[in-house]
Amino acid sequence: MSRTREQYRYIHRRSIVGTAPYAIKAVGAAVVTFAVIAAYPLAVQFFGPQRVFGDVQRPDVYVSDLLAFVVPNHVWLHNSATAEIVSHFSGNSTEDNAYVGLPLLLLFAWGFIAAWRRPAFRWAGLLTLAIAVLSLGPHLHVYGQTTPLWLPWSAIAWLPLMGNALPSRLMLIAFVGMGIVVGSLWAGDSLLTRRRQLAASALLVAGLLSVVPLIPATSTTASTPSFFQPGGGVDSIPAGSVVLVTPFSSRQSTDAMLWQTVARYRFRMPEGDAFTPGPYLGPHASHIQASLDALDQGKVVPVSPSERDQARRDLAGFRVGTIVVGPSPGRDAIVTYLTAVLGGPPAETGGVDVWWHLAPSR
Repeated sequence: MSRTREQYRYIHRRSIVGTAPYAIKAVGAAVVTFAVIAAYPLAVQFFGPQRVFGDVQRPDVYVSDLLAFVVPNHVWLHNSATAEIVSHFSGNSTEDNAYVGLPLLLLFAWGFIAAWRRPAFRWAGLLTLAIAVLSLGPHLHVYGQTTPLWLPWSAIAWLPLMGNALPSRLMLIAFVGMGIVVGSLWAGDSLLTRRRQLAASALLVAGLLSVVPLIPATSTTASTPSFFQPGGGVDSIPAGSVVLVTPFSSRQSTDAMLWQTVARYRFRMPEGDAFTPGPYLGPHASHIQASLDALDQGKVVPVSPSERDQARRDLAGFRVGTIVVGPSPGRDAIVTYLTAVLGGPPAETGGVDVWWHLAPSR
């Protein structure tokens, strides 16, 4: 005999009252633990001397493109044709989280309609749809083009900290809801006939195959010159001094940050990949960084008197005491450039080229 709606409400009310003491203790312990762990870093982030202010993300960029739900990316179905489509999406490929595939989308729609009368599955489906719509950002994007169509995200984008959120990442949560709704087709007393269960199972297999990731996964080999490793020449660098390392560490390359880590942060660098006051994903590009990046990209940078003087001013401003040129596509061109700027050749040691004992400005 089925229970009435009032009986269900009563049962849920008793459950809440009975678990309230445990929930309060658990939340309290979590808050205290979070405060102990996060108090200092959050204080530095929000009140420190070089705190970042304003929104650190560009709005309406890292969002789910409408085509991203069905165009394969990061899976074995990804090919040159899909890569051409994905290249038009705003943001970058690593933030493209929306791909579900047509089979799983159809299965989700099937489960959502079939389980509509079941409250738990109905709300899971509605929340999943809401999250997917929010992941689209403030405006609808189609094939990388921002349309004038306003979406629900625009209603909350003005709230504190929401400007720093990346809507596309919400799809990671939506996948949980999709799994719940799809699972409803096989839950308990099935909503499907035997024949429809077979059809749903075939669609599920097709859907799972469509999201199999690339095997082997895309990877890049990271290597560190022996100069930066324990016992290498890096031990001769004065601890805490400033070292300019190439390839210049930025959004294009993070090799120098890896090498600095291997060297146990013996030295500081006027470079890196981090949000800086402004905000800016930087640090802010200097003249010498622009020149070094250009050389690494195969461009020609003539060393005129004005170029040499500006590069020297940048080095003095950064208080650079040592320059290390590591392996990179433009290594030879960078060595030639710095030789002209500094007036002498480097010493080659431990797989790198080094200019020692520069005279940083104080």
